Amino acid sequence: MNSHQYQQIIENYITAYNQFDTNGMLKDMDDDILFENSLNDEVNLRIIGKSGLKQQIINASELFSQRTQTIQRITIDGDSATVDVHYTGVLAVDFNDTLKTGSKLELTGKSIFTFKDDKISELRDIS
Repeated sequence: MNSHQYQQIIENYITAYNQFDTNGMLKDMDDDILFENSLNDEVNLRIIGKSGLKQQIINASELFSQRTQTIQRITIDGDSATVDVHYTGVLAVDFNDTLKTGSKLELTGKSIFTFKDDKISELRDIS
């Protein structure tokens, strides 16, 4: 695959994410995908396998009434791409005493996509 194809897969994933389209998010993922989420340089979630990731995507989508990732920049290096994103979301549930239903979240972060055999083999979300 070339960098244009990688970029298209990433854009398709982000579009599916913004539309709460679980199957669209999983479409280009390897069956043995490694997913990690990190917050403040600490991995707080690690999933191996498409079926486990599907359940996590479903669970996470129920937390938000709206969510949008906007690509700020994509840097492709070989079979890896770093995507700087701006994220906004509106909570559908109470998180705690200060983050209540209807609260708006806004943050920046990055996602690192690794490709193997025309599929996403690793996805690391960092915020």
